[in-house]
Amino acid sequence: MIWGHFSRLSGRDNYPQRRGTRPLRGHLFESWVVGELYKWNFHHRQQLPIYFWRDHKGKEVDVLIEKGGKTIAVEIKAGATINADFFRGLEYYQHLAQNTIEGSYLIYGGEQPQRRATAMVLPWHHLDTLMNSLAAH
Repeated sequence: MIWGHFSRLSGRDNYPQRRGTRPLRGHLFESWVVGELYKWNFHHRQQLPIYFWRDHKGKEVDVLIEKGGKTIAVEIKAGATINADFFRGLEYYQHLAQNTIEGSYLIYGGEQPQRRATAMVLPWHHLDTLMNSLAAH
């Protein structure tokens, strides 16, 4: 499991049992997802621009991927339980981008894929669903 890899990299053998108490958990999870997206982009020779977005008020979206004049927005949350706050950045960006946004995804540390009004919710082990959608666009 991915948490086991995080524990070895961070030097914390009990990371899976105490992952909610670790201050770097979210940063590690986000870095892993972004790294996987960059690897996919490179190995599939897509050369898709991948960005991070934040406005002057601090509202942000973790990943924006441009393809064919449209944008795919991706929010990344390490939490295993979906929270309404997870969607705030995506909702704000969707309002700003309007018809230039192709789709939105929330990648999270949980287990169940879901469809929400704001985004397709994917557990970390379904990251290939996002990557396959990039190949299809």
